[in-house]
Amino acid sequence: ADRAALGVEDRKAGTDLAANIKVTPAAGRHVSMEFPIKITLEPTDGVTLAMPELLAGGNDKSQGDASAFSEHLLAFAVHATAAKPGEYEVKGVMKFGVCDADSCHPKKQPITIAVAAN
Repeated sequence: ADRAALGVEDRKAGTDLAANIKVTPAAGRHVSMEFPIKITLEPTDGVTLAMPELLAGGNDKSQGDASAFSEHLLAFAVHATAAKPGEYEVKGVMKFGVCDADSCHPKKQPITIAVAAN
């Protein structure tokens, strides 16, 4: 199966936190670099997002906002700042495409980023 993984750093309130979102396609499949890839994050009380929307891919195969962009790995670093100590959840949706030898399939993956600030 295709895998999506999140990694989050714990930081002090008022400093930048980075959550890494990675997609690794299953064997025999690859990320469609032509598909317009988009992460849309919902506003969350107490959390400021550096970019509420991240883009990559499309007809020009642009790396855009992705930190890694290839047929074998798609990764984004989401930067956020928590106003006060606490634990927060930032919800969003990631749209991307995965292809096998015969066809490509659009994916719409809900994501939740846990933000913890001390």
